[in-house]
Amino acid sequence: MHSPPPRIVAAVKVLIYLVFFFTTAAADATSHMKICVITEPCPATYISGLTARIQILLKHLVEESNNNDVEIITAEVVHPNPPSEWHGVPFHYTACIPLPNYPLFTLAVDYSAKLWRVIWKMRPDLIHCTSPGVLVLPAILCARV
Repeated sequence: MHSPPPRIVAAVKVLIYLVFFFTTAAADATSHMKICVITEPCPATYISGLTARIQILLKHLVEESNNNDVEIITAEVVHPNPPSEWHGVPFHYTACIPLPNYPLFTLAVDYSAKLWRVIWKMRPDLIHCTSPGVLVLPAILCARV
């Protein structure tokens, strides 16, 4: 797997810093956060700039923020055996469909409401959604509930 360009790594680190600065400004450094990352396509089986950015985010959350519980909700139908976890971060897969002209890329449809069930069970303190598809809509609603 190719490493992302240094500019992307630097931009993601700044984004991570800003997210944690504004979400934990009132909390002390030892506070425990539950973080739900919602993305498509799957960062463990698909290679793109988006998935590279999510991999950097997950790596940072796991290696540099030991107090946090992180879970990821993603879409996958292409890989015959998608991973159940990546660097200790558990994966939850929603129902999805491949694009007709580009079958390696899948878009979630989540007709089984898997996203709702995972978020309801997890009760995250922070939801990070990076999705070109429809997963952003239930993520916004879940964040408001």
